[in-house]
Amino acid sequence: MTMRTVRLPLIVVAAAALTVTGSALPAVADEPGGATTATTSAASTATPSASTPTPSAAAPAPSAAPAASGATASAAPTASPSSSATTPAPSATATAPAPSGAPIDMTVVLQPSDRGELRDLVRRADTMTKAQRKDALTDVAPTTDTRDDVVDALRAAGLHVTAQDTWDVQVSGTVGQAESVFGVDLAGKGDTLHPTTALDLPSGLSGAVTTVLGLDQRPVFEHHALPGGRTPADLASAYGVTRSGSTGAGTTIATVQFSGWSKSDLTTYANAVGVTLPSITQVAVDGASTTTSVDGGGSEVALDQEMLFATAPKASQRIYVAPNSAQGIYDAYDRVATDVTSSGIVALSTSWGMCESSLSSSFESAVQDAIDRAVVAGATTFAASGDDGAYDCGGGTSSTPDVDFPAVVPSVVGVGGTSLTGSGTSWRETAWSDRADAVGSGGGSSTRTARPTYQSGVGLPGSTRLVPDISAVADPDTGPGVYIGAEGGWVLGGGTSAAAPIMAGQLAATLSSLGCSTGVGDVHATLYGNRGDFRDVTSGNNLLYSATTGYDMATGLGSPNWAALATALPGTSSCSTSLTAPATLAVGHSITSPNQQYTLTMQADGNLVLYGNGRALWSSGTNGRGGTSLAVQADGNAVIYTAAQKAVWQSRTSGKGSGAVLAVTNTGDLRLTRGSTVLWHTGLSGRDTLKAPVTLTGGQFIQDGSGTRQFIMQADGNLVMYIGGRARWATNTSKYHGAYMSLQADGNLVVYDTSGKARWASNTSRAGSGTTLVVQGNGNVVLKKGSTGIWSTGTKG
Repeated sequence: MTMRTVRLPLIVVAAAALTVTGSALPAVADEPGGATTATTSAASTATPSASTPTPSAAAPAPSAAPAASGATASAAPTASPSSSATTPAPSATATAPAPSGAPIDMTVVLQPSDRGELRDLVRRADTMTKAQRKDALTDVAPTTDTRDDVVDALRAAGLHVTAQDTWDVQVSGTVGQAESVFGVDLAGKGDTLHPTTALDLPSGLSGAVTTVLGLDQRPVFEHHALPGGRTPADLASAYGVTRSGSTGAGTTIATVQFSGWSKSDLTTYANAVGVTLPSITQVAVDGASTTTSVDGGGSEVALDQEMLFATAPKASQRIYVAPNSAQGIYDAYDRVATDVTSSGIVALSTSWGMCESSLSSSFESAVQDAIDRAVVAGATTFAASGDDGAYDCGGGTSSTPDVDFPAVVPSVVGVGGTSLTGSGTSWRETAWSDRADAVGSGGGSSTRTARPTYQSGVGLPGSTRLVPDISAVADPDTGPGVYIGAEGGWVLGGGTSAAAPIMAGQLAATLSSLGCSTGVGDVHATLYGNRGDFRDVTSGNNLLYSATTGYDMATGLGSPNWAALATALPGTSSCSTSLTAPATLAVGHSITSPNQQYTLTMQADGNLVLYGNGRALWSSGTNGRGGTSLAVQADGNAVIYTAAQKAVWQSRTSGKGSGAVLAVTNTGDLRLTRGSTVLWHTGLSGRDTLKAPVTLTGGQFIQDGSGTRQFIMQADGNLVMYIGGRARWATNTSKYHGAYMSLQADGNLVVYDTSGKARWASNTSRAGSGTTLVVQGNGNVVLKKGSTGIWSTGTKG
């Protein structure tokens, strides 16, 4: 089939008018389908400067608790009118007072009991279990007393409380009541209703309420989509989604949409690819229609869902459709945050946004609270960075730089855009822009959001949040093929609206390859801490900022290699750490220790290998013998079988009873157990030694044979030597939460923070290759070149 050239519009939904623009598309000669594979390159290893400090022997000091922050209520956001309108402006500019008797539904958003702690939880949640995440969110939620006081005050004012939950209260009344209770004047009606004065909350509500949504019903967000025929296999190859099992199976991805759409578009796409559709669940928020396209937005929804399917074909999809109003936007994110745990949402993608400077601080705080809750619960959130280059408020006319919300939210992975060329295993990207059409990868510096810790070492001046974080193909001339019935069938898709769901889908696919069925939450520390796992985009611009070596405001860190990043993803303790009989481990699949330090892999060469500490620690010795799977059988035996079901290795534990479990412990012991009985195990030989190059992340350690002397990389960023449970030496880097230790190929032992900046080093880079780090039985940790010690902690005991 040949995709014909059509015109797919850029849909801009703003407060004043709908703008429809676009340009003709090139013809593309092939449709989605086929399969290719790709190779990945090794991550580069950085060496700190010689001025890197040396540690003292002091034990770690506790980090200070974050201070709470509050928020003041103000009017709901109003989007700027879009440019070059081809239709007359509707009555959004109406200034006539709103009819006082007209009905109105509102969402009263409550303040967290500790907003500062909620923001900080995003950073720390990767070290928590699912239950701990839930408890932590409960601790920062509005208290029951606060919610009851708000409900009582609203009822006393004559408003009808229609629903309430932990984070907000739904009320209804008349325009006149709303004006009286919330101290605001309203104008217009229907989707032109909006406040003409600032919100003035009564004293009984001001300390407990973040904002009141529903007073402004004008459209807020725009969808960042442009026209562009890359296949699903192209996308997988270009971004290193090459691990076995990278299908998204067992995961769920959510999108937030502000238009209904035609699901038959996705069905047609799936039929062309030749893959059965996964579970598709549509959630109508605030009574929105899931099937009615609003101002052409259905085409954009189809693009999002097809990109998720292209990159994670077996992942379930949940589509949250809400009205494009301040109230609808908050309610959609609030609903997703509520559903993350129960629905198993691992990723959230949004392609709708608005320039940061156009939003009220109270609305921004309310939506960020909801997004942060979703991330803390485990849903990694991706947002398009916009299609107006560095001028997000402009629509092609502005000369004032601005960035897009919610991509600018620190807990959100902002996704910029590139032009992608190449094929097979050879790809090249440049920053995407087209000066003639005034479009390009959204990016720049926030005017109001503080720079997060993970960006502290990017090398750019200023103190505010930088966007984007990462990038993927967005140029419609080099983008993926999509099916949109309203546009005549097969067309080309582009814009950062395509890039964001591509990244969300590929994260889900990567998690499924690791055996994960629940999400990992915030991944910024992983992204910024593993820059060698990106294709650095160094040419092109976004109409203002040029792509350069390292981080830049056109493409961020560049485009990810997911295969390389896979084992560095945080919070994967929910992934496969064991096999419970009867169970099978197929070629290319692995189980890991709960702390992710050790991995047992069934290799394509037929060998079962336990890896950790920079090397293979144990193997079944069955390479070349045709093994295709490891079976943990109901009779208690673990067996490697060929495709013809011939056994080539076994643990010789048959007849030991049912309920056998094969798992890798945090100390690196591969064990087959039944209850508390160890049926078979590999032992701990070599678990006291690291071989360069290797890294240790939070919770990973090596120890001597007795287990009483541990050298551990703590989650708070401190590298500590414990003897008998007592800290005897440390790097004193506890304030760099999420830092990691690297024993580099050049012989240097370094602690890096999440931005990639060296915070401590042994200053042994002259040692060269072949170094090892050993925890000795006498309590000393020694860095060796061969048998010669070149550095030590100097500890004893």
